[in-house]
Amino acid sequence: MKRTILTGLALVAFAATLQAQNTSTVSQNGNGQSNAITQTGSNNESIVRQLTGTGSPANTGNVATVTQNATSTLPTKNQAFIDQINGADYNQAIISQTVGSGNRATIEQKGGNGFRSGGTSLYVPGSPVPTAGNYATITETGAGNNQTSIQQNAGALGGSGANYANIRQIGNANLGTAIEQSNKSMGNQASIVQGGSAGGATGNTAVVLQNNDSQNNLARVAQEGANKNADVQQAFISSNNVIQVDQLGANGFATVYQTDNADHNQATVSQVSTSNGGSSATIYQTNVSAYNIASVEQQGTTDAALINQSEQSKNNTAAITQGATGNNNVGVITQTYAYDGAGSTMTTGSGSTATINQNLTTGSTIGNQAEVTQGFAGGISTVSGNPVISDDNVATVGQENDVNVAKLQQGGVGNTATVTQRGYSTLKGVNAGMVVNDVAGQLGNINTLTVNQTGTLLNPATANATQIGIGNNGTITQTSN
Repeated sequence: MKRTILTGLALVAFAATLQAQNTSTVSQNGNGQSNAITQTGSNNESIVRQLTGTGSPANTGNVATVTQNATSTLPTKNQAFIDQINGADYNQAIISQTVGSGNRATIEQKGGNGFRSGGTSLYVPGSPVPTAGNYATITETGAGNNQTSIQQNAGALGGSGANYANIRQIGNANLGTAIEQSNKSMGNQASIVQGGSAGGATGNTAVVLQNNDSQNNLARVAQEGANKNADVQQAFISSNNVIQVDQLGANGFATVYQTDNADHNQATVSQVSTSNGGSSATIYQTNVSAYNIASVEQQGTTDAALINQSEQSKNNTAAITQGATGNNNVGVITQTYAYDGAGSTMTTGSGSTATINQNLTTGSTIGNQAEVTQGFAGGISTVSGNPVISDDNVATVGQENDVNVAKLQQGGVGNTATVTQRGYSTLKGVNAGMVVNDVAGQLGNINTLTVNQTGTLLNPATANATQIGIGNNGTITQTSN
C-alpha cells in the first residue's frame, strides 16, 4: 500500500511540472514507494522524504527522482533534497539540475535507530536484486553550486555496505561537493567528476569519506581545469581499498588518507598540466602500514609529491614520477619504523620499495629535489617496545639535467640504493635529526649503494655518502662530458 502527501503551490505525484518559485514536498512511509518531480524555472525547492518510523523494518526498495531545469544561466538557486533514512536498503535516488547556478542538491540514504545503510551487493541499473545497496546520483550543470552531497552512512549499530554514489558537475566554483559512506564502510563505490563542457573549469572541490573500519571500497575523483582540490579518506582501519584521483590542468591539490592499520591498499594520483603545474599530491598510508601501493604522476613545473608509508612499515611500494619537462619539482617518500609484528625479541621487518624519477628526458630541466627515507636511524626500530631490524628495502632515484638534489637515508640490513643523476647535480643526506646529516647514508650491515653521476668539466657532480656497519658495498661512478 502506498500513501503520498503532497503540499505546495503546484503538486502532482509521480510527475510535476512547476513554474518559478514553486515548492514541492512529498512524504511517503513504507517500502516500495516511487515518486518523480520535475520543476522548471528559478528558486524552486523540492523535498522528497521516504521514511520508516522508529522500530519499523528497514526502509527498502524506494525510488525518488527530482529534475530541475532552469531557463537562464543567471543564479537560479534551485534546491532538491531526497531523504531515504531510518534504515536504507536497495533505494534509488536521482537528482538532475540543468543550466543556472547557485543550486543545492542533497541525497541522504542513512541508517539510524540501529539500521544499516546499503546491502550485500552493488545495485546494477535495470537488474535490481533484493540484497543490493543504495544507488544515488546527482548531475549538475552550471557554476557556483554549493553543498552538493550524498550521504550513505550507517547508524551506530549498522554498517555502510555495497552503496553506490556518483556526482557529476559541469561548471566552475562548485564548492562543498562531498560523498560520505562511513561507519563500518565496506564494499562501497563513490565517484565525483568535475569539469567544463569545453574541457575546463576552475575552483572546484571534492571530498570522499569512506571511514571507520574501511574495507574493500573504491573511491574516484576526476577534475578538469585550474585551482581544484580533492580530499579522499579511507581511514580508521583501512584495508583492501582503492583510491584514484585524476586532475587535469594547473594548480591541483590532492590529499589521500588510507591510515590506521593500513594494509593492502592502493592509491594513485595523476596530475597533468599542459603548461605550468603548481600542483601538490600527498598520500598517507600510515600507522601500521603493510603491503600498500602508492603512486604519484605529475607533469608540470613546481609540483610537489609526498608519499608517507611510515610507522610499522613493511612490504610497501611507493613511486613518484615527475616530468617530462618540469623544473623545481619536489618528490619525497618516507617508509620508516619497520616492524613485522613477530614476538618480543629482535626480529626482521620485510622490505619496501621506493622509486623517484624526475624528468628522465633529454629536455632542459633544472632544480628538482628527490628524498627517500627508509628504515630507521641505526637500522633498528623500537616501535611498541619491540626492537626490529629493517631489511631488504630498495630505493631508486633518477634525475635528468642540471642543479638537481637527491637525498637518501636507509637504515637496516640488506638494503639497496641506486642513484642516477645526469648533469650538475648533488647527492646528500636527509637533514631530519638522523645520526648523519647532509651526507647520504646507509646505517646497518650488508647494504649496497650505487651512484652514477654525469656532469661537466665546469659543473661537476657531487656525491656525499657514507656507510656505517659491517659488510656494506658502495660504488660511485662520476663522468664528465
